[in-house]
Amino acid sequence: MDLIIEHLPEIQAMFDKREGELFEKVDKIIETYLNHKPSNAEKRHFYAYIGITGWFYLHWTMLKQSKGQ
Repeated sequence: MDLIIEHLPEIQAMFDKREGELFEKVDKIIETYLNHKPSNAEKRHFYAYIGITGWFYLHWTMLKQSKGQ
């Protein structure tokens, strides 16, 4: 645990960088899909859709696991 705490700033920087890269990729996909630069409202819509889809998928997999599938 001490090792993790000692390297926490480097770990946080790594995740921040990856998160930024992820948002850039998602924004580019949205822009390609819409054929124009998305407004903030459009971005909120698609980011909400991504979050809700992930939430549903998580629960669907938990249901399948509970049934032994």
